[in-house]
Amino acid sequence: MKKVLVIVLVLACCSADALAQNIKAYLAYSRFYSEQTGPYIETYLTVIGNTLKYTTLENNKSLAEVNITLAFKQGEEIKYADKYTLQSPEFDANVGGVSNLIDQQRIPLKNGDYEFEITISDKNNPEREFKHSEPVSISFTTEAITISDIQLIENYQPTTTPNVLTKSGYDLVPYSNNYYPEYSNSIKFYTEIYNTDKVFSQGSTYVVNMFVENADNGMLAAGLNRFSKQKADKVNVLLSEFNIEKLSSGNYNLVIEVHDKDNKLVQTQKAFFQRSAPQVQITLDDLQNVNVTGTFVDAFNQEQLEDYIKSLWPISSPLERVFSGNQLNYSDHEAMKKYFYSFWQKRSPSSPEAEWKKYAKEVEKVNQNYGTSISKGYETDRGRVYLQYGPPNTIAPSTYEPNTFPYEIWHYYRIENSEATSAQGDRRFVFYTRELSSNNYELLHSDAIGEIRNVRWHLDLQGRTDQFFDLDTEQGEDHYGGRSQDFFNDPR
Repeated sequence: MKKVLVIVLVLACCSADALAQNIKAYLAYSRFYSEQTGPYIETYLTVIGNTLKYTTLENNKSLAEVNITLAFKQGEEIKYADKYTLQSPEFDANVGGVSNLIDQQRIPLKNGDYEFEITISDKNNPEREFKHSEPVSISFTTEAITISDIQLIENYQPTTTPNVLTKSGYDLVPYSNNYYPEYSNSIKFYTEIYNTDKVFSQGSTYVVNMFVENADNGMLAAGLNRFSKQKADKVNVLLSEFNIEKLSSGNYNLVIEVHDKDNKLVQTQKAFFQRSAPQVQITLDDLQNVNVTGTFVDAFNQEQLEDYIKSLWPISSPLERVFSGNQLNYSDHEAMKKYFYSFWQKRSPSSPEAEWKKYAKEVEKVNQNYGTSISKGYETDRGRVYLQYGPPNTIAPSTYEPNTFPYEIWHYYRIENSEATSAQGDRRFVFYTRELSSNNYELLHSDAIGEIRNVRWHLDLQGRTDQFFDLDTEQGEDHYGGRSQDFFNDPR
C-alpha cells in the first residue's frame, strides 16, 4: 500500500476555531483485481478533524466540509476524474466531539502508467488548497501469480450489509497512515493472491509466508513471522495481523511471499511502515541474528570493545545507554561485538564501518582536547556535548579573569541532535572548573532543551571570590575584567 502524507498550508482565517491551524490529512491507495471488472485502485483518505474550520448551522451544531478532486491522467488525457465534498459529522461545539473525516473510493482503471493527482481544500476557507501528484503503475496479468497491494486496516468485521468498505465478506476500515505509535499494539492487513489455480493447478497446496523485516537491513523481526497453507484458486484472500507490542522503534516492511510446493519463492509483495515504541527495551534476542564474522568488529579485543562501547554514550538513545551498560557489566565478548556492529548498522546499513571510523576520529579529537589523567575525553562534559551536538560555532574561553573560575562558553547556531522535537537555534553551554590546573570542565548551565539549566550560573561562576551571597540572588555582581555575561549574551 502506497502512502502520501498530505499537509495543507496554514489557513488565512484567524477565527477562534482555526487559529494558526494546518489542514492535515493522510492518503493511501491499494491496487486490486476483480474478475468481473478488471483492475481497480482504492484510495483511503483521512482528514484530521481538529485541523479544519467549522461553521455553525441553524441547529447550533458545527460542521466542517472538505472539497476533494481526484484525477488519473495519461499524458494530457484524463482517464478518470471525480470531484466531491467530504462532510464531518455534526457535533455540539459546547460538548466537543470533533471527529476525523474518513473517505474511501474504488476506481476502475486499466493496466498502464498514470499520473495520480489529488486536490484538497477546506470548503469553509477555500483561499488555500493543496495539490499533490505522483506516478502510479498498474500491471495485473491473468496468466502469472500476482499479489495485490497490502492494505493496512484499522479494524474489520463480517459484512452484514454490503458497502464501499466490503471485500471478501468483511468490512475493512482502512488505516491510511503507515506510522504505528507506541499505543498501537497490532498491525492488521489484507491482501489478495491471484491465478494460483493456473500456475499450481486448481486445489493444489502452496505456502504463503508472512513476516516483518527491518527495512534498513533486511533482518527478520523476532516472533513476527508465520506461514499459511493455501489451496490454489482464482483468488486467495489473506486477512491477518501481527502483535507488534514488543516491536522496537524503526523502519519495517510487512512482507507476503508465495512459495510453491518445493518451497521455491514465486512472488513477493511488501508494505513499508514505521514504528515508534520508546517503551520497548532492547534484549539479547534482538542480536541473535546479527552475524559479525568477517566484519570490522570481529578483530576487536575485549579492552577495545569496552572502550568503543563507552564512547557511544553521547550519541546513544536512552534505551541504548541502558543496554550497553548491561553489556559492559556482563562482559560477554560475542554479545558486545554484535551490539557494537548492530549499533552502526542501524545508523548506516550500507557502510557501518565507514560511519564508525568517521565517529572514531571525533572521539580521538575529544580525547586529545578534553581528556584528563583519570577520564577519557568522551567521558567529560565538554567531550559529551561535542560528540552529541558536533563542534560549536564559537568558543569563548577565559582562564585568568580575576573573580571567576576558569570557564568556556560554547555557542551553537543550530543543534539537530537534541531532546527537543525539532532543531534548536542559538544555544549556549557554559563549562567551568573549580581547579585552576584541571582540564576537566563541568557543564554549569545551558539554554538547550534537555540540558542542565542553572539560573544562578553567573553567581556560581564567581564562587572563586564571592563565598557569601543572598540565596534569593540569581545574578552575580559585575567585577572588573569580568566578561562572562558579555560572552553569553553576545557570542563571538
